[in-house]
Amino acid sequence: MTRTRQGDTGQTGSTSCGSLASLPLIADASARHQEHQRHPHRLHGANGAALTNHDPLVDAVGTLRDNNESPTAAIFSPRTGRALAKLKDTTNQPLSVPSYLDGVPRYETNQVPNNLTQGSSSLASDVFVGDWRQLYVGVRTQLQITVLGERYADTGQVGILAGFRGDVAVARPKAFHVTSGVL
Repeated sequence: MTRTRQGDTGQTGSTSCGSLASLPLIADASARHQEHQRHPHRLHGANGAALTNHDPLVDAVGTLRDNNESPTAAIFSPRTGRALAKLKDTTNQPLSVPSYLDGVPRYETNQVPNNLTQGSSSLASDVFVGDWRQLYVGVRTQLQITVLGERYADTGQVGILAGFRGDVAVARPKAFHVTSGVL
């Protein structure tokens, strides 16, 4: 599946994605750069940073609440989830999740990459916190599936071509927060 996103500058980029679930999360490089120029929520350091506490999640949830929004979930990569689970206090005990994050489910998905560029690092990831009810997925055409029997007839195989046209729109931009540069 190929996804195209047009940014505010009129530039269009295209990237391949594995599923419809990743469409709202990952923007192509130029659109991602443009978005972060408008809303820079980076971890300390130009090259990103490893998580040392839950502060980035608390700050993301707090930013939404400051804007009168109610976060419904945080989404991040399994590597980020593992890093959060490994956090320890000064006595080497697991760091408990602050009660401020109660009621905000946290989901891991491999649709959030761990190979984004942040400064000189190419191992960065993002954390998405938002009121996901404010993200609309529009369907322009139904899923179309075509069997390509002739193409593979000489080998006894069948090919399948699937196509879908849709778009994603954010109803209220302040209902979302992206923290980038998570190593």
